[in-house]
Amino acid sequence: MKNSILIFAILSIFSSCQTTTSTSSVLSKEEVAALGNKFQKMHAERLIQLEKGNVDKAVACFADDAYLMDIGALAKSRDSIRHHLEAVLSSMSLNETNNVQEGVEISGNLGYDYGSTTMRLDFEYTGQSINVQSKYISIWKKNKSGQWKISKLIFNQNDD
Repeated sequence: MKNSILIFAILSIFSSCQTTTSTSSVLSKEEVAALGNKFQKMHAERLIQLEKGNVDKAVACFADDAYLMDIGALAKSRDSIRHHLEAVLSSMSLNETNNVQEGVEISGNLGYDYGSTTMRLDFEYTGQSINVQSKYISIWKKNKSGQWKISKLIFNQNDD
C-alpha cells in the first residue's frame, strides 16, 4: 500500500510538471525498456564500485544536485553523497550486492525506476556480517548533455 501511494505521488508530480505533450517526448515501449535496462546497468555498476570501495566511480551516476535518502541518512548533493558513502565504507564493506528492477516509467526528461536490493554488510571492527534487503525508488533526470543521472534515490529496509 505504501509503495502504491509513493508511486501515485511521483506520477502526480510527473503529470503536473509536464504541461504540454510533444510527440517527440513520447517513447515507445521498446525505448522505455531500453532506458530501464540502462538504469539497471547503472545501478549494478554503482553497487560493483561500492563493493570495490571506489566511491568516486560509484557516485558518477548521480546528478550534481542529487539527493540520497539512505537508511537513517540524507545527503543533498553529489559531494554529500560521496562523503556519506566514504563514512559508511570506513566501517564496513558491501558484498554480494544485487539490484532487481521491478518497474520503470519515463516522461520526457524525467523517469523513475523501483525495485529491491540485497547485500551483505561486513563490519570491519566486529567481524560480524548481516544480510540486508531493501526497497528503492530512483528518480532520473536527463541533463543538458543528454545523459541520464539519478536525481533522487530513496532506500528503506525491509522489515524482518
